[in-house]
Amino acid sequence: MCAQSRDDKKRLETVLSGLGLPHGKNDTINPTKFTFDDFFRLYVQLTQRTEVEAVFNEYVGTKKYMTAEQFVEFLNQTQRDPRLNEILYPYADTARARDVIEQYEPNKYMSKKGQLSFTGFLRYLLSEDNNIISSSKGSNESTSTEGSSTDPDDEAENLEGESGLNKSTERGDDSKAQATETEAGAEISALVNYVQPVHFISFDDSRERKHFYEMSSFDERQATVLLKEYPSEFVEYNKNQLSRVYPAGTRFDSSNFMPQVFWNAGCQLVALNFQTLDLAMQLNLGIFEYNLRCGYLLKPDFMRRKDRKFYPFADSTVDGIVAGSVKIQVISGQFLTEKKVGTYVEVEMYGLPVDTIRKRFKTKIIPNNAINPVYDEEPFFIKRVVLPSLASIRIVAYEEGGRFIGHRILPLMALSPGYRHVNLRTEMGQPLPLATVFIHVVVKDYVPDGLSEFADALANPIKYQSDLEQRTLQLAVLTEGLELTEQEELKKSSLGRNKEQVNGSPGQRPSIPTVGSTSIDVISDEQTNTSSTPTAALSTVLGSVESNAIPDSNSTVKPIEINFEERIEEVPVDSLEKILENKLVKEKKLELEKKLEALRKKCEKKKQTLQSQKSGDFSEKKSKLINMKLVKRLSSKNM
Repeated sequence: MCAQSRDDKKRLETVLSGLGLPHGKNDTINPTKFTFDDFFRLYVQLTQRTEVEAVFNEYVGTKKYMTAEQFVEFLNQTQRDPRLNEILYPYADTARARDVIEQYEPNKYMSKKGQLSFTGFLRYLLSEDNNIISSSKGSNESTSTEGSSTDPDDEAENLEGESGLNKSTERGDDSKAQATETEAGAEISALVNYVQPVHFISFDDSRERKHFYEMSSFDERQATVLLKEYPSEFVEYNKNQLSRVYPAGTRFDSSNFMPQVFWNAGCQLVALNFQTLDLAMQLNLGIFEYNLRCGYLLKPDFMRRKDRKFYPFADSTVDGIVAGSVKIQVISGQFLTEKKVGTYVEVEMYGLPVDTIRKRFKTKIIPNNAINPVYDEEPFFIKRVVLPSLASIRIVAYEEGGRFIGHRILPLMALSPGYRHVNLRTEMGQPLPLATVFIHVVVKDYVPDGLSEFADALANPIKYQSDLEQRTLQLAVLTEGLELTEQEELKKSSLGRNKEQVNGSPGQRPSIPTVGSTSIDVISDEQTNTSSTPTAALSTVLGSVESNAIPDSNSTVKPIEINFEERIEEVPVDSLEKILENKLVKEKKLELEKKLEALRKKCEKKKQTLQSQKSGDFSEKKSKLINMKLVKRLSSKNM
């Protein structure tokens, strides 16, 4: 596989020699003696896997092993799907971690102690327990409604015949095979009684007839026109009866149209030219690999319920459907091809038109290395996926010249987050031996801009609160001694209120009339004593009183007096020496001294400048005076 070039052959021979395995040109390895442990050691020596070791060291630091507690943290924080229900799919615990360690750790002594070495960690990452397709979503949540099979016209029409093909190839005698085919033909023929082909007239006619057993066939051009002009009606039509879409007769080269276009509208049978393994056929085969190629996938809930409306050209979030976001980092590749060529990887997504992304995410080219190229690219981030249940990720590896190596179609709803190995497929959907791409996946529900922190707080309130406390402690280091505590603020505010009460008029106290007034007014003691009647009492109230609040003349008004107990707390007076010893005072004093020193230097500099200017003016005047006298003498002699 990996020894086509001279350098790769030499590299392989060196590794085999180091492991004590036959490495000569004509030597062979006895399969009975070549155990999986021998193969795994050979695999590690050839690929090195330094990128996996870097991930391992993030959790263990300088240690050579990962504890069960650290492995639990790795499973729950990195490998767990946050979209799963916590009750139906509980978090991993120490017991679960120890079971995994016992299964994949080759060192039995470390396994008993609950320790996982790098070798055991790598074996777990390559195992079925760490599959890129989540086993918890295998057959319950699906993304489309079609499958693939072969018919006399070589078209894939949504019934996967692989299981029947396997059975027929396993049978040795033709008579039994023919008898089985007859029985299968009778079963398929019986379906004709349940599905009646009819000519399509209009959506209104089909809505009035309501014959669920009728099926209409459309060529791709007719179906495209209906989808463009009546998108919502086409979806409603497919809720009630079957529709079949087949390639146009003008495709003389047996090429295919993109089936995703009509899956988005809920078409049940999308026929493709099976003999052409183009992108459309690869997508069809990849989608139906998701459900073990049984040939049937259940449409999403909103495409089946009559009380839900769906628009296949939606470009924003759909009511009742949680949008998603995905981040994929392509880290490395393993045994991509036996050639000594450069390689690169592309990541694409197919779904609704708004969710479809092609030719955007591409790694750099690693030259002359197809055994263990390390790309280590920045993550490819798809911020919003409007309809995750109809979206699928395509990871494809190419040679540096653009030649196809292998690919994999992964439904987004079944994508497992964390560090995963993606086994590549050929154009026919068959596995490529040993060819994998190591990626890191992060899947989340879409959160609009500005609400991410709020969503994080709801998702993990304990972590959010601990982060707040940590920030408070960090700020306390910078603001130590500068901010008042709550007790000091309360004490200061109470002192301020007491001073206001002391400075106010002693002859006034607050009182509340018992009438309908809702304001608290102040009545002086003298006015209260002299005003015995209600009218006189009300006339002394500061502020306006509504007319309906004035009591009857026979009633009496007794204001409710509220006496505030005046308290003046004694504040201890510190000595001047103690005040000067205070840290803040010292810092302020030092700061003022520095400013004063700077002002002194500035003043001295200014004085020197002025003196130099004065001396310069004096010398200039003196030279001018001498020149004038000399001119006068010379002029008198000439005369």
